[in-house]
Amino acid sequence: MIWLECKIPPPIIVILVGILNLGLTTYSAALFEPPWALISALGVLSGILGIGGMLACIQRGTTIHPRKPHETEVLVTSGVYRFTRNPMYLGLMLLLSAYYLLQPTPFSPFGLLGVLWYLTRFQIVPEERVLAEKFGDLYLQYKQTVRRWI
Repeated sequence: MIWLECKIPPPIIVILVGILNLGLTTYSAALFEPPWALISALGVLSGILGIGGMLACIQRGTTIHPRKPHETEVLVTSGVYRFTRNPMYLGLMLLLSAYYLLQPTPFSPFGLLGVLWYLTRFQIVPEERVLAEKFGDLYLQYKQTVRRWI
């Protein structure tokens, strides 16, 4: 399944799974009252991580294109990258979590776990391979000190 690696941009995956969840809301009753404070907090944190990750890459002059990890010029380890190696993907997962809390279905947890698995297997692992090849020990040291997700 290597042909799937870095092929579908993560935002597209999240949108498709969100649309599937929306379609399933028609067939399920409201599971609980949406926790607005948590939804808001997840949304804000999602924006901080996603935008912070993009800005850190842009400031350092490297790519943010998820289909072209080989075009990475600089290993970014500052800003939000001090806390997570994948702030943009974590931001997408938090945004999807907020959406699932807003529109919960019995499918929601499976959708979240499915996206988490897909992003890890077909996006993050291939990116990590490229970064290890390009930056060697510098990336391996970073990998040992900063977690993949949180």
